[in-house]
Amino acid sequence: MAIGWYETVAGADEYFTDSIHADKWNAIDVTYKTRLLKTAYRRLKRSRLLSIPSTPTGGQLEALREAQAEMAWYFYEHGEDESKRVGLEAQGVVESSMVEEKYVKGGVASGPIPPHVLDILYEFEKQDEPELEPEVMPFFTTGIYRED
Repeated sequence: MAIGWYETVAGADEYFTDSIHADKWNAIDVTYKTRLLKTAYRRLKRSRLLSIPSTPTGGQLEALREAQAEMAWYFYEHGEDESKRVGLEAQGVVESSMVEEKYVKGGVASGPIPPHVLDILYEFEKQDEPELEPEVMPFFTTGIYRED
């Protein structure tokens, strides 16, 4: 059964073979890897920033698989942090002076995508997104912002 753009977990395992994260990735059990990959797929597929075709071509599929693997790694490393931010947002927190972050309504809940993953998916970025206010610098492309 396909896991997003991968046919099996083994495809993601192959991607991480030469990665600096290879040892850690290989230590994760298959069930959890599957969850990470499914979560990554859903985040990318549902992103308001991206326009992903339902039937990607060969080159597109390669980029989508790379992005899915990197997004899965993001969830492995930062999923708990993101859950805490979503919890803050759900409680109505709009700014944190401790870490100098402002929370955009609906931002984290709609799902940040790390810049290096967006770089992989540059060909899928929607061009009609509104510009950010100039005084706000993006921490992630959606959701969490840090001021200069």
